[in-house]
Amino acid sequence: MSHAYDWNTRRRPRGRRSGFSLVELLLTITASSMVMATATALLHRTLFLESSSRHVLQRERAALVLARQFRNDIHLARSVECSGDPLPDGMVLLANMPGDGVIEYRRTFSGLIREERLVAGRVAREQYACPEGTRWWAVREGRVVILRGEGDESSATAPPVAIEVVAILGARVNSPEARP
Repeated sequence: MSHAYDWNTRRRPRGRRSGFSLVELLLTITASSMVMATATALLHRTLFLESSSRHVLQRERAALVLARQFRNDIHLARSVECSGDPLPDGMVLLANMPGDGVIEYRRTFSGLIREERLVAGRVAREQYACPEGTRWWAVREGRVVILRGEGDESSATAPPVAIEVVAILGARVNSPEARP
């Protein structure tokens, strides 16, 4: 008697089969598709929220940089002219600096621009981005200069913006009256 296994004579017991039926395959594919669709929707929503959060943080960072620069400019300025004064169209504030320097804040469609006139006619520009339609103006009350910006509430892409920066004209940065 040989101990070799004969594949041809071996039979499977009844009721057992190999492979999957077509119905089982279709159910598996359908379930997998539903899981993938749900995962894709969640991933899309997560990326959208991350993008929105990033834009909000960028606007906040720009507002903080603007506030710091505006306060420094006003603290060092000899005199200022604000929005209510006869200024050229689009200009929010004109600061006369020591040494015949001039700094202008002008509104644009996409934000606020700070221009500093340097020696030999050179101009240094810095732009502060904010949501479209933000209205900018400056007010002077004695030595206090206030820069305000209000966003349009009808914008569907960004929440409304409200910025108010207060500075004291001619105050030194380290003086007690310049501290918040």
